[in-house]
Amino acid sequence: MTISARNAAAAVSAGVLLTAAGVAAALPAGAAAAGCSVAYAVSSQWQGGFGADVAITNLGDPLSSWTLTWSFGAGQTVTQAWNTTLTQSGSAVTAKNVSYNGAVATGGSVSFGFNGSWTGSNPVPTSFAVNGVACTGSTAPTTAPTTGPTTGPATPDITVDTATRYQTIDGFGSAVSIWGSAWSTAETQTLVGSGTGQLGLSIVRTGISPVSSEWATQVSALKTAKASGSNVKILASPWTAPAAWKTNNSRINGGKLKTDYYDDYADHLNSYVTYMKNQGVTIDVVSIQNEPDWHPAYDSMDWSGDELRNFVRDQGAKIQNTKLMVAEAVNLNYGYTDPTLNDTTARNNIGYIGGHLYGTEDAGRLKAYPWPTRTRSRCG
Repeated sequence: MTISARNAAAAVSAGVLLTAAGVAAALPAGAAAAGCSVAYAVSSQWQGGFGADVAITNLGDPLSSWTLTWSFGAGQTVTQAWNTTLTQSGSAVTAKNVSYNGAVATGGSVSFGFNGSWTGSNPVPTSFAVNGVACTGSTAPTTAPTTGPTTGPATPDITVDTATRYQTIDGFGSAVSIWGSAWSTAETQTLVGSGTGQLGLSIVRTGISPVSSEWATQVSALKTAKASGSNVKILASPWTAPAAWKTNNSRINGGKLKTDYYDDYADHLNSYVTYMKNQGVTIDVVSIQNEPDWHPAYDSMDWSGDELRNFVRDQGAKIQNTKLMVAEAVNLNYGYTDPTLNDTTARNNIGYIGGHLYGTEDAGRLKAYPWPTRTRSRCG
């Protein structure tokens, strides 16, 4: 059993890159070199929201920590971030390293991502600075170091003991577009194939639309993934139930599933699995909810850990020919999985627990999760 990592969100539209590249200039003796380039990509965009990936390349001397700053030009607002501590004041954004990614060697890169909101337009920022130095794609001297250079090899940050196995990884994957178009046959084969120039991904995540007439959109891509890859597994995640079944009568902005529709929701998920099976696509894992603790202005639905337990306990057995997963909380929040694991009936109705790992380090949960090792469905 695996704990899922975020797919961040699937790329809905091609992103725009802003890059700065250059060659290091000659520096005075004893001066430290500072310089950087930044690649900013809008990885996905939908009405009112977007996802972005940011990569910093250090062109100067090694960094032990970094702070990246930029300003938005059209009132964009950051709503969620991972692999960074990110704050915003007006249009000014400040992203700092977290404990595990502060060190960046000369020529090395570090990346992080975030989700944001926009209205009107979403232009790419035009200038960035790292530790106060503008990222122009070239280097410049800063003040001379106060201490001489160290001698001898640096102490390694990581020591790998290949004789000790701590975790079994089922595989790595990607997500099809959750809304809109699907992967083409050629794109799917490139992603899951194991030949030359192919990535060999073994997990494909797809969304379960609340509207059954939309299920056909991804059939071709999922069939191709199953046929082209090596034992590809399909994980299906719902973002919301149909609006009429929810307390806010809307697909967006959270809202809870009404308890008298729990059985209908179970039938809905089971119907999806059955539909895909009839199209020749085996759905290996079905999540109960994508991010039950995140309620944005797009498809979403709110659950508590106790509500997830009650649903799985009372309705989980109705969802056949797949394995259930509870539930993809932000930061792998144990409050959304422990109630199910602590209930024998509910626990026996699931095959996986899952969570989205962005920000997990800051939340103090990037470590062994002891509960699953005591369940029948073990976590690898």
